[in-house]
Amino acid sequence: MEEEILRILATAAAGVLVRAMGTRLWTSTRDQWARLLGRSDTGRQTEFTEQLDASAAEVTQAGATPRVVDAVSERWRDSVRTELQNHPELVDAAQSLLDEEVPEPRSASGATQTARLVGGFSIQSGGNTTIGHP
Repeated sequence: MEEEILRILATAAAGVLVRAMGTRLWTSTRDQWARLLGRSDTGRQTEFTEQLDASAAEVTQAGATPRVVDAVSERWRDSVRTELQNHPELVDAAQSLLDEEVPEPRSASGATQTARLVGGFSIQSGGNTTIGHP
């Protein structure tokens, strides 16, 4: 699997996870990703669920400061990338999860940035960016 594709998928997955933390979407998002990363092994799913909940507690208790959000995002990006590298059969399932509705971005400083994987490309936007036809 091409490293750049894995990096993009892992970055997008980490973004989805962190944006869902502390929202009404957290439980379902956490469960979907724990199930995927646990590869149908109940013990591994439980381990990922506990790790994700610990990360969510870290983000919400810190008030979602940019430093904490970035650190948690980086850890999950690395974790997801490692799982995808070691288990390439998970790539299609990860892509499917990312194609589902993405939670609203979390903003600690009033600035938001979103990333969406579309047709194998990462599209990012920040501030008041509009793309489309008038």
